[in-house]
Amino acid sequence: MAMSYVTYTADGKADVFQVPFPFISQQDLKISLTGDVPPDGKPIQAEYLSHNNSIKMNFIPKAGAKVTITRKTSIHDLAQKFQAGAINNEALSKNAQQSLLKLQELEETFEKALVPSDGICSLRGNRITLLGFPKDDSDAASVSFVKSLYKEKEEQFIKTAASIEAQVKAHQEISKAVQNSVQSVESKVYDLLSKLEDKSKQMQSIEDRFTQTGIKAVSDAHMHAGQAKALVEQLQAKAAAFEAGAKSASDNIDAKVMSAAEAIESKAKNSSDNIESLRQKVLADIETQEKQFKDTATQKQTSMEELLTKTQALHDQSKVAAAEAKQANEALSQESTKNMKTLHQEAKANLEQVKAIAAKCETDLSTNLKAAQDSIIKTRLDSIAEIAELTGRHRELLRNCQDHTDQSKASLEAKSKEIDAYKQLLSKIFEEFKADYQNKHKEMFEVLGAIKAREEAVAQTLREAQALKQQLKNDFKQQKTELAAVYNDQMVSAKLELTEYGQKIKSILIDDVMADLDKPLIPSSSPAPTTTTEPTQTSLQTPTVTPTPMQPVAKPQEATSQVTTPSPQP
Repeated sequence: MAMSYVTYTADGKADVFQVPFPFISQQDLKISLTGDVPPDGKPIQAEYLSHNNSIKMNFIPKAGAKVTITRKTSIHDLAQKFQAGAINNEALSKNAQQSLLKLQELEETFEKALVPSDGICSLRGNRITLLGFPKDDSDAASVSFVKSLYKEKEEQFIKTAASIEAQVKAHQEISKAVQNSVQSVESKVYDLLSKLEDKSKQMQSIEDRFTQTGIKAVSDAHMHAGQAKALVEQLQAKAAAFEAGAKSASDNIDAKVMSAAEAIESKAKNSSDNIESLRQKVLADIETQEKQFKDTATQKQTSMEELLTKTQALHDQSKVAAAEAKQANEALSQESTKNMKTLHQEAKANLEQVKAIAAKCETDLSTNLKAAQDSIIKTRLDSIAEIAELTGRHRELLRNCQDHTDQSKASLEAKSKEIDAYKQLLSKIFEEFKADYQNKHKEMFEVLGAIKAREEAVAQTLREAQALKQQLKNDFKQQKTELAAVYNDQMVSAKLELTEYGQKIKSILIDDVMADLDKPLIPSSSPAPTTTTEPTQTSLQTPTVTPTPMQPVAKPQEATSQVTTPSPQP
């Protein structure tokens, strides 16, 4: 049961509500209303009725409205102030009651904050900071740890998407090559069919020509036969006409007529035999050409079957590649699903960790409150400051927990959206790849020819590169020989110049030493005569030597001589 507040549900009739808990001053009582507002926009006012320990409102709340009476004990001043020499039990009890009532209010406030009625812990916009690296499943995780996990997953997704994109591009190129090859095969097939149609037309024209020739020969034979028949009829008519007058000559005429008829029949028979032989010859030629055409068609059909076999093999390879891509997509989808489950489990674990922290805070707070209550009874006013400090710390902790929870939720939502976007992008890429593969899988045949041409070009390029390499080697050897000769000449001249330069320096040093030895000794007691000697200036031409980087130039060694100066005699 609450010790510092009470909530009533208005029935629409009563405006007086009991106060079931103790309080020090009427100013500590606060009333709030939910679900209803005063009429005419007036502020909520209440009057305390001391005879029945109740509060009367300035209006009747509507039915269903929640009326809450809360006690908020003031701790700015003591309930009973002490004067010098005037401390009694009643004043001490009143101050102790003030501390007890405030502790009750704080405890219920903490209970509301830690364990709300809906079971959801809220930090009210505060944060949890300075979290360590999580080790157990129940540990809280920081935003940097979650970001690192998401970064790894994001990199994996990017790599997987890049590999899938490369596979898609490769399959697209293969599909283009297959499509080009199929188009070339189709064009070749169409050309072959057109050639076959042309040959068929030529055969048909030859057959028509020979048929027309045979028909013409037969018609000529019939014409000759008709002419012969007409001639026979004419002769028969003439014979019948002259039969009466020339019976003696009829036999001769009949014989001539018979001979003429036999000649005509033999001629007609020879013509028909010639026509038949010509027809057989033409048919033999036609059969020979048909056989040749059939052989050619058989060869073309064999080549077409080989091309179709190769096409089927390439199509099977494309199917295998599509199956592999599909398996990769399924594996990626499964991995994405697994990652989502893992992220949800991590989020759930984080929420459980927050709840555990809140429970621990509640336990610690209860312990601290009990200890504070005991210390308040003993130390009076000092306990109030300690409770206030604990309250501030707990509020800060609650704010931190709320901030961390909100950030974790926002981060999880953002990462979930990113994962959904990645999944949609991958699905779109796979659909595009599938469409491109279905539309352009015929391009694979042309890739073979292109590869062969490219291999020939590469071989030609390699041969040219080999020749160029050999030429460069020869040029390098020649230049190396020339540089070695030039270098040797320069080194010889430099050594000669350095030798001459060393001899000159040596002679100059010896001359200087001998000049010093030839000078007379001067006693230390007499002053030295002042003689002005002009220094001998010797101009030496320093040889200019340009050393090459191959060998360092040796420095000339200066000749040094030890000269012993005799000590002066007394």
